Amino acid sequence: KPLATSVADAKELYLRSREAGVKTAYAASFRYQPQAYLARELVKEGAIGEPWEVECVSHYNLNPLIPFGWSHRIDQGGGRLGNNFTHKLSIVTHVLDGEVVAARGEVRSDMPKAPIVSGVHDFRTREDYAPSREEVEENPDKWSWGDVDSEWSYTVLTRIKTPHAARQPVSAVFRHSGLVPGFNDDYVAFYGSEGAIHISGAYAQATVNLRSTTGNWAEVPMRKSITDALPDIENDAERNWTQLAREFVDDIEGRGNAGYLTFRDGWIHQQVIDTVRAGPDWVAIAQNA
Repeated sequence: KPLATSVADAKELYLRSREAGVKTAYAASFRYQPQAYLARELVKEGAIGEPWEVECVSHYNLNPLIPFGWSHRIDQGGGRLGNNFTHKLSIVTHVLDGEVVAARGEVRSDMPKAPIVSGVHDFRTREDYAPSREEVEENPDKWSWGDVDSEWSYTVLTRIKTPHAARQPVSAVFRHSGLVPGFNDDYVAFYGSEGAIHISGAYAQATVNLRSTTGNWAEVPMRKSITDALPDIENDAERNWTQLAREFVDDIEGRGNAGYLTFRDGWIHQQVIDTVRAGPDWVAIAQNA
């Protein structure tokens, strides 16, 4: 993910794969977090009643001097929507057993340029090559800069259609700031008519807490049935990738489809991304009467 850099390309990839009759997989893979499975079971069991709202809130405080690369350019697949939001949307739709049916929002790009630094070959170690603020300020002529057009913060509002909500779609807000710190911890939360689920961590990596409308917050222990069904790998990213590969291979070899994401989901995600990047129709507020 993202599947492509535009909705037109994503749609073409999806349609061509469908016409060719080939199986595809799309790796918005943090949907496989054990905590997401636990929340999914709680929602299915009616622990929060009818789901109403979802919040995904995170602040990453990333280094604005990370060396210039693909993540700074939309035409190379960069941007927080394609590389952060897609994971969160897949978590939400997995927990709710739903699909996004409408979206709007806006992005901010508060990093207009990034230093061009040689030697970066591994995205995971790029910050090791970042100059310090002092180095840049003391010797500004030393540095070359690349123009950045990718977003580093976003606000996305979506409507999620789910069999657990009969009256109207669930309202889900995704609030992410890439360059600023947050006072409170990142979280994913689900609210319903009878209670709420709060999962610590931007990608639902930590504790799961449940509260009924009349009770108190209480941590929900992880269920052994969930962890036993997932690869025995400590690293979240590696475990989630492995689970996706396991489901994909099982389907290819005729052992059944567990519901992994495909190019269709990548196309749907890209529709949301392009819609949000296009921005809302702002209504000016009168200042004088």
